[in-house]
Amino acid sequence: GTSRDHPRSKAGGSIFVEGTGAELVLNSVMFTGACTSPAGKASACASYGGAIAVYRGALEVTDSTFQDCSATTQGGAIYGYGEVGSTLVAIASTTFEKTQAIEGGAIFVDRGTTLNVSVSTFSGCSAADDGGALIVRRDSTATVEATLFQDNTAGRDGGALGITYSGGARVILKGGKNKFSGNEARGSTNSNTVFMTGQDIELSFDVCPQGTYRDSADY
Repeated sequence: GTSRDHPRSKAGGSIFVEGTGAELVLNSVMFTGACTSPAGKASACASYGGAIAVYRGALEVTDSTFQDCSATTQGGAIYGYGEVGSTLVAIASTTFEKTQAIEGGAIFVDRGTTLNVSVSTFSGCSAADDGGALIVRRDSTATVEATLFQDNTAGRDGGALGITYSGGARVILKGGKNKFSGNEARGSTNSNTVFMTGQDIELSFDVCPQGTYRDSADY
């Protein structure tokens, strides 16, 4: 059985994709708003992945919107988790707006998840701790291309992105057309754009303005 303390038992506010060969393809879909508790108060739909969680499966999202989604722990909109090579999340031409979580205000990927994001927007997303828009952890790789990160906030570090936890996490900013503007890390003035901590982690990019990453720049 599944332990109540395992992420799978609390994952996916609207949709949970699980199992090798399981695949969900979404086109022109909108996820919006929070769940309502029996007391009539707004509450998050899940601990992991306010809208969607993927465990050892594949998710493809195109031309869609995630708005005001939230998770109580990780991945305000989407959470990816599995083993190396077992979980794939592909996002294209999609908007994440005002989504929130403790870590990874919009997307959180862990344990060998492959994440591809292109021609998308993260705007006004927030994390109480790290990664206002995105967190990439343990053996996971995120490739980001032609995407806007605007006005996202983290209570601690990584106003836009966080690459955390030892174990091979990697983010590739591809094509020189990713835009970072107005992101804020309230716990550190040095990580408004990207926060990196741990061993064997990597950030790479095709274009590096002034020799270092910073806010209000293209990568």
